[in-house]
Amino acid sequence: MKTASLIAQRLRVLLLWGFWLFPGLVHAQSVSNPISDLADPHITFANGYYYLTGTTGPTIHLRRSQTLNGLKAAPLTQVYSAAQGGPNQLGWAPELHFLDGKWYIYYSAFYGANDSDGNAPRVYVIENGSADPMVGAWTLKGYLKASPDYWAIDGTVMVLRGQKYFLWAGKDTPSSTHGAIFISKMSNPWTLTGGRTRLSTPDNQWFAWEKAGDWVNEGPEVMLANGKVFVTYSASMFYTPDYCLGMFTMNNDADDPMNPASWVKSSQPVFKRNSATAIYGPGHNSFFKSPDGKEFWMAYHSRSDLDNGPRTTSVKKIHWGGDGMPIFGVPPKNGESLPAPSGEVALPSAAPIANGVYRLVPRSNTGSVLEVAGGNRAVGSRVQQWQWLDGDAQKWNIQAIGNGYYSITAVAGGLALEVEGCSTSGGAKVRPWMANGAACQQWQIVDSGGGFFRVVNRNSGLVLDVAGGGTANGTDIIQWGWQGGAAQQWRFDSMGQAPMRNDVYAIFNQASGQALDVAGCSAANSAKIEQFPWWGGDCQRFHVTANGDGSFRITPQSSVGRALDLPGCSTENLAQIQQYDWLNNDCQKWYINPVGNGYYNIISKRSGLALDLPGCSNVAPTLLQQYTWLNNACQKWRFEPVPANNSIP
Repeated sequence: MKTASLIAQRLRVLLLWGFWLFPGLVHAQSVSNPISDLADPHITFANGYYYLTGTTGPTIHLRRSQTLNGLKAAPLTQVYSAAQGGPNQLGWAPELHFLDGKWYIYYSAFYGANDSDGNAPRVYVIENGSADPMVGAWTLKGYLKASPDYWAIDGTVMVLRGQKYFLWAGKDTPSSTHGAIFISKMSNPWTLTGGRTRLSTPDNQWFAWEKAGDWVNEGPEVMLANGKVFVTYSASMFYTPDYCLGMFTMNNDADDPMNPASWVKSSQPVFKRNSATAIYGPGHNSFFKSPDGKEFWMAYHSRSDLDNGPRTTSVKKIHWGGDGMPIFGVPPKNGESLPAPSGEVALPSAAPIANGVYRLVPRSNTGSVLEVAGGNRAVGSRVQQWQWLDGDAQKWNIQAIGNGYYSITAVAGGLALEVEGCSTSGGAKVRPWMANGAACQQWQIVDSGGGFFRVVNRNSGLVLDVAGGGTANGTDIIQWGWQGGAAQQWRFDSMGQAPMRNDVYAIFNQASGQALDVAGCSAANSAKIEQFPWWGGDCQRFHVTANGDGSFRITPQSSVGRALDLPGCSTENLAQIQQYDWLNNDCQKWYINPVGNGYYNIISKRSGLALDLPGCSNVAPTLLQQYTWLNNACQKWRFEPVPANNSIP
């Protein structure tokens, strides 16, 4: 029986053994958003590299890196410009595809001063026969001429059963005001054949989410999985915070994609703004696979303010429901550390600092830390010293990028620390800015002794400095020539957390502080899972075991052979969690993801919903449920390693 005395006894034992201390491991393979300053991002993984392209005007550029996070420091390489042929005006939404043994980039552009009348945009394509798209000559193949040949943007290619198809955003007639999604067969990577078929248009009277700012369907992207074909598209005007992703699905990939009846359009957006984490207008996505081919990911652009601020590139892993449908979830918070794609090579980890999340403490005032002033997430915000308050604005993601240099990005907002204007002058301020690969965003960390380091800017050779050696809150952080002073030396205190690993854990809710528990310590099937104050019983100890697909089995020590389970494989909010015989199905598999400050969420592979404490209750016991991920304390859990049984001496 869970008596008060037994609870107190077990709490005393636990505290004596020190299990409240979470192991401060830092996993090298992680990524935090945003990863680039590009809008309309397209990522392709090939030759051991991620290749990123996006809108850069009348020139086309590529970035490449062996890791997603490494794209932050990857320089832009120009591969084509209007001077080499083609339209002389704005180019946007480039996509890189490998087809028939060659590389192709499809991009939208137009001639003249505007895109009206005879200057309407089209999708153009360039070709490169080199194995590496970063080298070799790109040649213009022309534009993809549809029948009828009207306004066209945002082209992409689908290969289905050996046949190439082209999808794009276009218009029904030259005078149409609404964008729609069309498809046509291709006879080769630069030629369309036959007529076109309209697959989607924002004319449904019930789909108001497609019409913010204007009636828009654009940016189609294709994902083939589970015997189905999924096409996402961007809806509403790109400059609104309600720009979002819709989707239509061909449920049998043996059907004819040219037949509109083969497709079913979702009635709600599949990916939209997340006001709770200040992510607005997520859209114009692309899909790519992890290096080992086991995971689907997407890249997308978004804004961090409501006022049409700059668009930046972010990435997110896609989960899958038991019905074979993708679960896109909600946009993660900028600056949040996410596990990198499976099969990715380890990020370079250079001495003396391991990759991870840190606070930076100046030797001149060890009670203060490096901070983005006021937690401001806007580009160009002030960087200052301030007393330690344990906020995200005071935490920094440190990642080695090779050659002895690091990127330093703010956990609050995910922007990169750089010297303002890439100045080489002493006294220039540092600021957060969109990651763009510039040398002024790259830093060397050099041991100064006594556990402190100087932080040297690659572009200027000057060091991070507390202006004037000041100790007051709000003192600016600048760069200055190295003089060996205490205001130029920094201690890196690790704030990192490990991705989940196989072990036995007590699992505590952030809101209540109470432990995950099997109701009544029952060993029976269908026993409910609840919260209860920690008392150390086997029904509060859980074996967490990787399933090999990125998910985990969670098994109570008191009922080995059973696992946390969704009754009836429910995909509905409020379904209560139970234990049941291990059946190795998606209803019993859970994604466990770091969400910061030592906490994790627990997401059902079947439903995509999170393990949730109803109402953040402090009542014991309270039965646990699944619910839409809201990124609040009711849905965050701390995993404390414990012995496999309660035989405490």
